[in-house]
Amino acid sequence: MIRHNIKKLIIVIVLLSLALASCAPSPANNTVTVKAMTYAEYAAASDNAKVVIEGYVQAFAYNAAYNSVNMFIQDDDGAYYAYRAVCDAVKAKSLSEGVRVRVTGSKGSYAGEAELQEQCTFEVLSGNKIYSPSDITSVIGDEKALEKLMNQKISVKGLTVTESYDKADGAHGSLYKWDGSGKAGENDDVYFSASLEGNSSLFVVESDEVPEGTDVYGTAAGLSVGDIIDLEGYMYWYNGPNIHVSGISVTKVSKADLEKSAGAMTYDEFLMAADGEPAVIEAYIQGVSVYSEEKGSFSAYLSDADGAYYIKGITSEKSEYDKLSAGTKVRVSGHRYTENGMPLMSDNSSMEMQQGYYMAPAENISSHLDDHEALSSMAGKKAFVKGITFAAFDKESGTVHTVGPNGKVYSFTTAAEELSEGDALYQTLESISPNEPVEITCFVYLDPEPQLSIRGISVK
Repeated sequence: MIRHNIKKLIIVIVLLSLALASCAPSPANNTVTVKAMTYAEYAAASDNAKVVIEGYVQAFAYNAAYNSVNMFIQDDDGAYYAYRAVCDAVKAKSLSEGVRVRVTGSKGSYAGEAELQEQCTFEVLSGNKIYSPSDITSVIGDEKALEKLMNQKISVKGLTVTESYDKADGAHGSLYKWDGSGKAGENDDVYFSASLEGNSSLFVVESDEVPEGTDVYGTAAGLSVGDIIDLEGYMYWYNGPNIHVSGISVTKVSKADLEKSAGAMTYDEFLMAADGEPAVIEAYIQGVSVYSEEKGSFSAYLSDADGAYYIKGITSEKSEYDKLSAGTKVRVSGHRYTENGMPLMSDNSSMEMQQGYYMAPAENISSHLDDHEALSSMAGKKAFVKGITFAAFDKESGTVHTVGPNGKVYSFTTAAEELSEGDALYQTLESISPNEPVEITCFVYLDPEPQLSIRGISVK
């Protein structure tokens, strides 16, 4: 009896062991990864369906308050929008334009926008790809055609800015917040409308994607009715096309701003003038130096629709200098001369402020950093550089060192006469860690080799 019971116990133990073994988790190296969907499969999935997609990040906005990131993601067949994907500050640093990601979550829709819903998760994979924007100029106003491009990177050319109405004081070229209830200095979204051949669309610069202080934000905020613009962005949807703008340039300012007063030179006339010849130009402030109390003057980079100018010394009262901002139209009188190959207006030039606004588009010189001839042809122009990493800031010399994707070191200057030490740029430069991916805005100067005078830097 005792043996029989022991035998039964042994049998039970063996069976229990086999049962437990069958329930044990598989070794990690046998874990099956769920296959990512094709874009067609994702598009066909119903709301709240579980989805897994892979693609390349084209734009992203990290939000520390929500520990999340919004991402526009694209593959060869379509595009996706991940809303508030779970992400902390450390993980956000692994993101960059073009990086490949795998996103897992639930599909949803909001006001017509197809998205991976809040609390989706992602992992960064190997691979990198940046897509060229799809030109939607021919289908602007055609909602059915635009909906097929949802979340894709797009571009459109030749739009005319139309009236946006503020409840308080009527028509504007753009509004802070959709109803004009926002204001400058609050980092509010900027909305504007623009049309092509009678077909109008709504556009927005989302401040969490493109913050106040950037060229794109400033250009959108300063638009005038009648301006002709080109832009790039992402085909977002909010009860209809609601394109998120990532790049904008005014190709032709409104008629009133194009008109020059009697006696003002064209850009070509300025370039052809002999050294020492009297010169009068009308153009728009793009950047200014610090004001010299000792000399009662400042220097400035100016542009019009045809070219760029550098005025080395403008005599002005401090009160007039304080009224200037990027885009302000001025008339400058002085003498034209050349220094180290760069055409300039002379010291002691005089200035008159005028009505008008224009922000010249910054040119992408990322692929021209080794091309001195190309850079020299851009003397005085505003530019930007992408795809570089921060190396160091030598505060004593005012030099910013960066490294390009080719491993070469590229340097930018922070001329003392152009930026004060207390400037926010200095604080940013001192806070950036080595190897951070950055984007830099600068002006091209000749001395006599091309010098890049930094005016803005952001971590990407």
